[in-house]
Amino acid sequence: MKFLLKLSMLFLLFFTFNFSVKGEDFYTVDNISIDIVSDNIGLAREIGTNDAIYIGFKRLLSWKLNRQDFQIIERIINNENTNLKNIKDFTGGYKIHHEKFSNYNYRAKFSIFYDLNKIKNWLAINDISYSEKNITNILIVPVMNLNGKIFLWDESSFWSDLWQDKLTNKYIKNFVFPYGDIDDVIKLSFEDLYYLDLEKLYTFSERYKLNNIFVPFVYVSFKNEKNFEAEFGAHLIINNNLVNLIKVKRFNSIEGESLNDLILRCKKNISDLIINYFEKEQIVNNVIVRLNAKFNDFASWLIMKKNINNIKEIIEYNVVSIAINKAIIDIKISLNNESDLFNIFNNSRLGISKNIYNEYDISIISKDEIIRNDNKMDGKNYDDEKTILVIE
Repeated sequence: MKFLLKLSMLFLLFFTFNFSVKGEDFYTVDNISIDIVSDNIGLAREIGTNDAIYIGFKRLLSWKLNRQDFQIIERIINNENTNLKNIKDFTGGYKIHHEKFSNYNYRAKFSIFYDLNKIKNWLAINDISYSEKNITNILIVPVMNLNGKIFLWDESSFWSDLWQDKLTNKYIKNFVFPYGDIDDVIKLSFEDLYYLDLEKLYTFSERYKLNNIFVPFVYVSFKNEKNFEAEFGAHLIINNNLVNLIKVKRFNSIEGESLNDLILRCKKNISDLIINYFEKEQIVNNVIVRLNAKFNDFASWLIMKKNINNIKEIIEYNVVSIAINKAIIDIKISLNNESDLFNIFNNSRLGISKNIYNEYDISIISKDEIIRNDNKMDGKNYDDEKTILVIE
């Protein structure tokens, strides 16, 4: 019986995990809520899945396109002649979370996986330019004063937990939380945040090699057991410059509203404002880097130029000078720190190193070096570049 059970589980896994793809070729849209009325659970799930694919597709395009292009493509999507099957072809799978069916209501949350290459090709056919909005990483330091008790990032609180959920999966990778260790506590205090001591904040952010800081704050006072008042806002520092994002606001609890609901309302208000700011301003750390390129022959130089041209983080580059086996190249690149620079180039089959003059040398990584690196990985399971898309 145990053998048969294991065998059936293997068959289930085989049919469930039916394909794998490179993670960078797919984009996941999470938290798509569906609520429909139906007395047929099979039909309800099919309708709900189609609705989720449609909603997620529009959401993804609104994130990836500028406003004008999105309005054009939205008219195409909303056209009655548009076949929903065409949109389904852009997906690579989906997940259903928290599915409920009761009293003729079908409720579920979906995560949809979209094939970016297919979407880009489809947009090109419709003369729409696809562009990634590269938002730079930001250090987030939530702080709360709850009726006189102070909560910083080093201690769990409802306010901190809310921001741990980030904003939305659109920017989920861009917010960096402090470690919350003793070094953090020594470098920054509640008073530093309350009185906005910029020098202390700059020093604090240097530990994380970031010059962008987001400080959402809320101060709650108790009028009585059922009535609360919240004063809230946020400080935003971009490239060591203070941005007047949110002026201090006040909310009073409404009848029947719990303390957590009031705090959640404050958080949502700040989230909406910061997301709108990101939508309006493409916050990117554009850094100018000089590269000393070394190559063996003209063919190698062409390969190097092609690899540089294919690095999506490089906004533009300029060949300052070129000789028989070397060149000087200035690049404008979007990155947060030096580690990003090394990772970006190494992933593009370009070796990069720092020389004694504190400058950067680049060269093509040879096939032999790639083989040697691959051999080092023998005997280990490295699946970082792949993800399994599942239909549950």
